[in-house]
Amino acid sequence: MKKRIFIFLIIILAVIFQASIFPVFFSAKSIPDLLLILAVSSVAVFGFQSVWIWVIISGIILDLFSFRIVGTNVISFMLFSYAVSFFSRRLILGEKTGGILISGIFVMAVTFFQNFWIQSANFNFELKKIWEVLAFSGWSLVFKAVLNIILFLIFILLFKKIKKRSLQNKNLFVGN
Repeated sequence: MKKRIFIFLIIILAVIFQASIFPVFFSAKSIPDLLLILAVSSVAVFGFQSVWIWVIISGIILDLFSFRIVGTNVISFMLFSYAVSFFSRRLILGEKTGGILISGIFVMAVTFFQNFWIQSANFNFELKKIWEVLAFSGWSLVFKAVLNIILFLIFILLFKKIKKRSLQNKNLFVGN
């Protein structure tokens, strides 16, 4: 029970950082996707079956805090988390040079598609308005992708240490 409360508090803290604190330090178009990268990296380390409910909860809470249509982030978080789960079983994400390169490319793709999805939802999926906004956000989107890659690598290292420690204690991080 303590682990569930701890995970919930981490999600709330990450939502507060992403919705309230990061906008002070970054421009609106280059705010890192802290919660998305947290979800994707936790799925890469712990597996989709252990984390999927927390991905849904984090998407709902982020939608509520950022005043978006509830479900916008849930759909993208679940889609990207499942994609990471699918590819992490088939490819080595992390540790080796090839895995780090593949992880970086994957996080960049996730960043671009997440940005496209959120912009689409903000403009009620009107393609003309979406294209006008996305056409002028090139460098800020690249900066956001680089920040997301850095966050991903930090979370991967952190979660691997947590997983190693929890396996030594013979209980899983997300389990009980």
